[in-house]
Amino acid sequence: MTGSQPTPDPSRGWLRTEQRAETLLLSLGGRWNMACAERFEGELRRLEPAAGQPVRIDLAQVESLDTAGAWLLHRLAKRLGAADVDIEFENVKAAHAELLARLGSLEEHCLMEPPRANALAAIVARIGQGAIDLGVEVGEYAAFLGLTVTSAARLCVQPKRFRLSAVIHHIEHAGLNAIPIVALISFLIGVVVAYQGAIQLRRFGAEIFVVDLVAVSVLRELGILLTAIIVAGR
Repeated sequence: MTGSQPTPDPSRGWLRTEQRAETLLLSLGGRWNMACAERFEGELRRLEPAAGQPVRIDLAQVESLDTAGAWLLHRLAKRLGAADVDIEFENVKAAHAELLARLGSLEEHCLMEPPRANALAAIVARIGQGAIDLGVEVGEYAAFLGLTVTSAARLCVQPKRFRLSAVIHHIEHAGLNAIPIVALISFLIGVVVAYQGAIQLRRFGAEIFVVDLVAVSVLRELGILLTAIIVAGR
């Protein structure tokens, strides 16, 4: 098996394959960076040594090695190792060896399968967390109710503490200013109820009760509910 024999260019990464006895030698040099990885990715992917032939990768002339170039070499070593090919890096600088080792440890960490939680334990945990949240919420409501009662009792004892202007301001902001949107939503829902109710009441000859249906449903039920929702939101 023979490979390309390019003229070494110190400013660019280069790769040379040689057959030495029963060993396949890969000589690397120059700058192994992203541009080099794009040029040699296909060649390294197609590299297939003979059965039982060891592979030696010489990095003596490599000037610089970034993550892209190191990943190509790491992937090549992993693929050949999985095929029971004896592969060895030679003349590796300390910084380059550290980068290759770090890539190997990171890959093992990424491929580690996350622990699977027991389904029954997860259900029990969710129920317990829900119970805790419910208890906290009930406690907050109780605290708010207690604060309201104590504040009302203080106002009964000291009426001067009652802030009439602030109360009127909030009544205007949350109540009076909400009348247009409440009226619009009530009107639209009333139209829908009237349309749907007329279709159903026509079967029994009771279309005359559509007005009563809209009045009762909107004024007694839906209007109050919509007003409460909008006031609470505001």
